[in-house]
Amino acid sequence: IELDFAGKELWRFEKNEQITQGGASMWSARVHHDWQRADFPAGYYSPEFTPSAQGSNTLLLTHTNHVNTAVADVTLEDDRLLEIAADGTILWEWLASDHIGEFQFDAEERAGIKSAAGPETPRAYDWMHINSADYLGPNRWYDAGDQRFAPENVIISSRQSSVIAIIARDGSVVWQLGPDFSRTPEQRAIGQIIGQHHAHIIPKGMP
Repeated sequence: IELDFAGKELWRFEKNEQITQGGASMWSARVHHDWQRADFPAGYYSPEFTPSAQGSNTLLLTHTNHVNTAVADVTLEDDRLLEIAADGTILWEWLASDHIGEFQFDAEERAGIKSAAGPETPRAYDWMHINSADYLGPNRWYDAGDQRFAPENVIISSRQSSVIAIIARDGSVVWQLGPDFSRTPEQRAIGQIIGQHHAHIIPKGMP
């Protein structure tokens, strides 16, 4: 919901999925952790950016429950990215489990993901637990010709798997850090990262 400073409702989105609450069926956005307006790169003001007040697209990090046995043999509480227009029309969506083969998990890590979801799991399996999703926004790497860093691409943080990744608008995982920070000299120099939140590109023009 978007409100003005007097509390008047200016905008609302909830028609993502129908859920049952207290025996009644209702619409829910199922948004969690993060959302962003398209004209706020990384949620920060950049010297080159003047955000508009209304009318831009909105990126939402949401949940959806379903089964994908490539991940585990239980119901997943999967992470889904949605981009919606100002009128609530869904323009783009991305589902994490569809891309498990792109996240550079080795056989042992894939087996660990699957085995962590046992029959005692009290609810749908939150297998990846993405805790942030941001448009990249203008950045010097894209200006230098690296298409992976296109401003409209989305950078995500997965707490459970210690992965930071960039998702292109065709859905592919085009850049990644983790889960094993010992695989390259560059990642060994960084050191293992566990449980990170709010991965983002520092806006262009900022130090």
